[in-house]
Amino acid sequence: MKSLFAFTFSLIISVVGAQPDSLLELPLKDRYLVIEQSLFSFANKHDSLGYFTLSKELSELAKKSKDKKFQLEIKAATHIKWSNTKTKEQVEERERTFFDLLEKARALNHLQLETTLEYYLAEFYWGLKTFSTQAMVHYEKAYRMARSFHDDEYFHKQWVIYKFGEKYFDLADYSIAILYLKEASKVENPWEPFKQLLPIYNTMGLAFRLQDNFTEAENCYLTGLELATKHSAKGWIGNLSGNLGYLYILKGDVEKGEELLQKDINRSLAAGNSKGSAAGALLQLAQINIERGDFEKARIQVDSSLMLTNYKIAYHRKKHYCMIMSKLKEHDGQWKEAVAYLDSAIVVNDSLQKKDKTVQQLRFKQRVELEESKVEIAKANERDQKRTVQIYAMIACLLLAIGAGIMILRQKTKADKAKKLSDQLLLNILPMDVAEELKANGSSKAKRFSNVTVLFCDFKSFTRYAEQMHPEKLVHVLDAYFKGFDKIVTQCGLEKIKTVGDAYICVCGLPVPDPRHAEKTIHAALKIQEFMKEHPEGWELRIGIHSGPVVAGIVGITKFAYDIWGDTVNIAARLEQNSQPGRINISKDTFELVSEKFDCSYRGKLDAKNKGSLDMYFVEGALTQVPAS
Repeated sequence: MKSLFAFTFSLIISVVGAQPDSLLELPLKDRYLVIEQSLFSFANKHDSLGYFTLSKELSELAKKSKDKKFQLEIKAATHIKWSNTKTKEQVEERERTFFDLLEKARALNHLQLETTLEYYLAEFYWGLKTFSTQAMVHYEKAYRMARSFHDDEYFHKQWVIYKFGEKYFDLADYSIAILYLKEASKVENPWEPFKQLLPIYNTMGLAFRLQDNFTEAENCYLTGLELATKHSAKGWIGNLSGNLGYLYILKGDVEKGEELLQKDINRSLAAGNSKGSAAGALLQLAQINIERGDFEKARIQVDSSLMLTNYKIAYHRKKHYCMIMSKLKEHDGQWKEAVAYLDSAIVVNDSLQKKDKTVQQLRFKQRVELEESKVEIAKANERDQKRTVQIYAMIACLLLAIGAGIMILRQKTKADKAKKLSDQLLLNILPMDVAEELKANGSSKAKRFSNVTVLFCDFKSFTRYAEQMHPEKLVHVLDAYFKGFDKIVTQCGLEKIKTVGDAYICVCGLPVPDPRHAEKTIHAALKIQEFMKEHPEGWELRIGIHSGPVVAGIVGITKFAYDIWGDTVNIAARLEQNSQPGRINISKDTFELVSEKFDCSYRGKLDAKNKGSLDMYFVEGALTQVPAS
């Protein structure tokens, strides 16, 4: 396959005397890839003359051919990569061209090209920064279409799935990103058997690290590193080594982490085209040396990082760079410059808009920490200025200020701890949005949610366990199970409602509506059943799931609780009662929402207490194309 591409590529490049049949003889699944890679080789080198010369020659070949699909492939390939989008008119013109090409691809039933156009349209929207919603719509279209092909039928299948997962990573929805990245890693790509796996494992490792799942992150980095080493991909050896090194630093193994970061620098520089990775590793080493107090070595490493990137700092590293520079300026006594770098860090921090609420809270916390650091530096600057005017008087004032500051700081620390504890207790009882409403208004109104999915589960033979086990042992085991459920529910984006005895109840789709409520709930249920199989106590669990409307709100005045009501809740409970140990029993309403994503077996109509006969289904697992948990 590789030699075929090389031959055809050289044939197209040498265009003189080439015949249309040379390309038309290729299978449809290979032909467009050859055309695209040939054109993109010039675009990636910014060789406009070579690009437009080849485009012209290919257009001439297309005119001579009577193959309409071939003609459309040439037109699409020349449009995708090299088009100006500097003005509003150019953006609108390129957008119209994309939709025109898509319409023609559909008319010709050219599914591979239609999928490719959907993907590049998504890339176009994403690049405009303010069109992320439109971008995600087309990424998902491309993803669904790519999945419909066998692995050897569509050359971009693995890449399209990877990029869909990568965008969820960019939006900080790490759990969902991991699902798609895992799916991409399982695609068998006959065109590039290993090359696309390197960014997949790298991004998946980053996603696991940002979830504090260091074990899975390390596995991803090591798998990618082994693959990169096997194929002598020097740039990726460096990049993966650097990420692995930073992971070891987070785990407390600074010496090993520092060694791998240095390996990242050496390998990346040897590769020649991975200077960005080396620049990032140098900044990490600079941070280590600042913490050690070796400011001069840190300064040299920062300067080296800047030189590698021609003083153009990658946006995702700007905050880190500004924080390091603030520390260096603070060490030099240059207070104004230190504060300026902190201000820049805050600006960068605020501009990173993330979808996940947990990430938003983290960024708010970081901003508070930066502001507090800024205040401390300002105070130190003020002390320096006063010292130069009247040294002896300043000593006395400084002592008074320090004493007052310590008292204020102690009071502030106590108040902050009390507030933090109060907020944590409140969030343990209520969802975040409800807790904020309660704190702001002193009350929270009950609300109706039209589309949610409710999960009920309880343990088989719990009454027997309760009779046979010592009460403390029983509670200890039950607590271990429920803690595991809590972790899974949080990771999958569900809201825990309550536990009643051995029953556990949670819901997805409130207090913030979620169009993927049913899919996320079943994903959580599968992970819970996996957790049950791994637990040494060997208890068995029944799960029931139903989708529909509920009313949710706070009940009571003292020891209040957030609860849900409605027929949807009752039906979910009945489905749990009609389930079997180790199984997930879902309703017809839920099945219709997830039938394309999960393998389900119809159980028939079963009698449910006070509900008559209900259609019920067992979830057997994820479909082969859907990433496993």
